[in-house]
Amino acid sequence: MQVILIDTFGFFFRSFYALPPLFNSKGFPTSLLTGFANLIFEIFNKYKGCCIIFTLEGHDNKRKEIYKDYKANRSEAPADLLAQLPVAVEWLQKMGLKTLQINGYEADDCIATLSHLAQTQGLKVRIISHDKDLYQLINENVSIYDYGKKRVITAPQCVEKFGVTPQDFITYQSIVGDSSDNIPGIKGIGAKGAVKILEHFKSLESLYDAIAADVLNVESLLGKRAVALILASKENAFLSRELVTLNSHLLENYDFLESKNEFENSPLLKIAPELRELEMQKILSTIGADRLQLESPPPPHIYVGGVGGWVKNPDNPKHQTTQIDSIESHNTNSITYNTHNKPTPQPPSAREGGYKEPNDKGGGLSTPHDYIESNAQDYI
Repeated sequence: MQVILIDTFGFFFRSFYALPPLFNSKGFPTSLLTGFANLIFEIFNKYKGCCIIFTLEGHDNKRKEIYKDYKANRSEAPADLLAQLPVAVEWLQKMGLKTLQINGYEADDCIATLSHLAQTQGLKVRIISHDKDLYQLINENVSIYDYGKKRVITAPQCVEKFGVTPQDFITYQSIVGDSSDNIPGIKGIGAKGAVKILEHFKSLESLYDAIAADVLNVESLLGKRAVALILASKENAFLSRELVTLNSHLLENYDFLESKNEFENSPLLKIAPELRELEMQKILSTIGADRLQLESPPPPHIYVGGVGGWVKNPDNPKHQTTQIDSIESHNTNSITYNTHNKPTPQPPSAREGGYKEPNDKGGGLSTPHDYIESNAQDYI
């Protein structure tokens, strides 16, 4: 049995920018949603009997506590992208698909943790993502699938692209930094310089210890200028390593069998009314919805705000998550962990512009941009 882990928001943004602008007749944007619907159809058709989990970004990113400028250079999210994000997250809930979100951590950390736990249970892992930050997880049991390029990435592909093995990738990133995440690295040392360093030193500790022990010897290997740059950025190098290292021990265990793909038909059939509202005729035809007599269920009382999303449970509207060992019960297939010892805030009321009641005219598809915008910036 194989575990399939989806870098959900990474796919959202890749899909939004990869496809041309699409809109339904009411002017609602559908590019991201079209790409996501196609992904859902393909992976649940391809990976029968596999465990499929969608990882989500947690609130209150702890890396920003470590480094306040982490991802501070991200540009403002386009309004059309913001409008589609809560709809896509709501789809996951409506289809009953497994998700994992751990507050304080990113989807990549969820992927690292699930990858670790899957391997301890003897399971192979495939990660659907184009994010290079996940290359550090690659080994004989873990591979990455770039959905856009339809390419499986294993250790040889990592070496081919970056010149280093997955085992050395954390140190490589610590040296070169990451401009997209505003991670400093060692200023003045680029990819070629990092590869050269890793030919001689496999960790930051061994590099700086060698310089302290015999600076002239290291200068003979790397050059005097390079050693000067390395010494000048020692603090940033270790800071960068802390930022790029994914946390693989956020959970003690996980029941992967609960996420096993046992759908006889596409899970997209569960959101056929929403697909019709968005006028996604091609995907409706693909899943056979046009041949089935599907009655639209009463619209759920759902608000999705922020990146991870909220579901207002009419049976328990005041439900709160307070501890990492408590699980938000709005959906038995969605697990949200709150690592803070404080109540998780309830979503804003309709008067505050944070919630829009679903209605028979598709009003539930419109979510105020200003509420989710601040959370979306980190993932563009």
